[in-house]
Amino acid sequence: MRGLSWLQQPRFFYFILVVYALLGIINLQFIPVVWLDETACMEPAMYWHKTGEYASPSWATPGSDKVFLSYPPLIVFVHYVNIFLMPNTVFGLRLPFLIMHVLAVFIAFKWLTKYIGAPVILATILCSFFLFDKAVFEISRAMRVETIELFLLSLLFLLFFKKARPVFLGTIVGLLLLAHLKEWPMMLAFSLVYLIYYTQKKYWLEFTIAAVLPMLFFLWFIQFNVSELYAQMFTYSSEHAAKGSFYNRVLDYFFFRFYPVYKEQPWMALVHLGVLIIAIKDVVKTKGKFIFSSVFLFTTLVWLFALGPNYRYWIPLYFCGLPILANFFIQQKLEIEKYLKWYIIPVFILLLFPFFTRHALGLVQRPERDPHAALAFLNLHIPHQKSTLVFGEEIGFYHALKYPNTDAGHTIEPDNFSFQKYAAVYFLTHETLDSSNCIATYQPKSLALPKWMYYLGKGGTYSGLKIYQIASEEEWKRVTHKYYQK
Repeated sequence: MRGLSWLQQPRFFYFILVVYALLGIINLQFIPVVWLDETACMEPAMYWHKTGEYASPSWATPGSDKVFLSYPPLIVFVHYVNIFLMPNTVFGLRLPFLIMHVLAVFIAFKWLTKYIGAPVILATILCSFFLFDKAVFEISRAMRVETIELFLLSLLFLLFFKKARPVFLGTIVGLLLLAHLKEWPMMLAFSLVYLIYYTQKKYWLEFTIAAVLPMLFFLWFIQFNVSELYAQMFTYSSEHAAKGSFYNRVLDYFFFRFYPVYKEQPWMALVHLGVLIIAIKDVVKTKGKFIFSSVFLFTTLVWLFALGPNYRYWIPLYFCGLPILANFFIQQKLEIEKYLKWYIIPVFILLLFPFFTRHALGLVQRPERDPHAALAFLNLHIPHQKSTLVFGEEIGFYHALKYPNTDAGHTIEPDNFSFQKYAAVYFLTHETLDSSNCIATYQPKSLALPKWMYYLGKGGTYSGLKIYQIASEEEWKRVTHKYYQK
């Protein structure tokens, strides 16, 4: 179509990616405000830097204050390097994650067009729908492990297409096994299909050794404390497992994984179901040789019965679905241009609406979301010359990162902290505690926005953040008792 010829040029996708990256950088420290998923795995790296111990007092899992084994280690190692190399600011520590995110989609565009054979217009549409997916753009700057997974998956698929030495593919598989337990079925299916269909038997040992070495290194690092690893990881993973009857698990997996989160992008559950149907047909037709469909189908079956319906878990599998969709459209010989009529514009508006709404909120709420100003407020009111604990709102972790004698903890998991250990204890919260001493309230300049904008943009700010000084162990117990996990 002459009128849509701009969609057929690679530079149009590069323009999209540049705009995405620039907006990400502009609002990198403003959206979201520092949140739980950001600091949960950053804190063990912080503690490691400060004490030299691979442990985490801020996780409530029994034993984590001695050695941290409640979460797969890759993201903690990444955070450790990140804290060492980058400025210890919200912007500085988030930047590598945004770079990995953008690079992953750029690499995906390359292998879709060069190795899958997707027309530029098809690759542009698929990658754009992925980029602007609500869950995907939320994690682009949120420091969750899915960003690392996407980057490693993009490299893994690129090396697969390039027919690289098995040692390189095996190494990435091994790293992904250390990223998150949801990657295990994906990597098992990938490894089996790769070894059976795409590698000579003489390379099987090379691939296997490379895939196992990262895990062996981590076991050596924790002195092969397998029993503690199992105990902590089982406690954590059981909280995220699928639950209920078979009917409930099916309903959770195919529907409640996506709704009401995806109410602005209601097609995602249908995309998921469509890719699954295509994957089943591919596996039957090729006897499992089309590696992406085999990975998608096997992972779906495992997740259906074992993994809880967290919508963010779906992101790496969605990424794996891109070559499946591209291959399907190519095989059907569909001329995409014929379907891109006037309604492509409202579809793209609907796709982009949550993305630009969030960024607009980040721009207009800048004073309320500014972490530098919020941290300056904390520095002004919280002395750091003596042993101090700051717990509650997650911005406290960036405050603690600056001072060797200051620890930070989550409101929801105070189990491993002792009031007696610290000379001063402060609680950061937006709540009002009638029986505690509020020493300061953060009140930056705020704009009065219409309610619909808050509803569409969502997300909190630092405005109204209160600092309470906890004066006694009795008060500590009164404030924290409802949050204990044990």
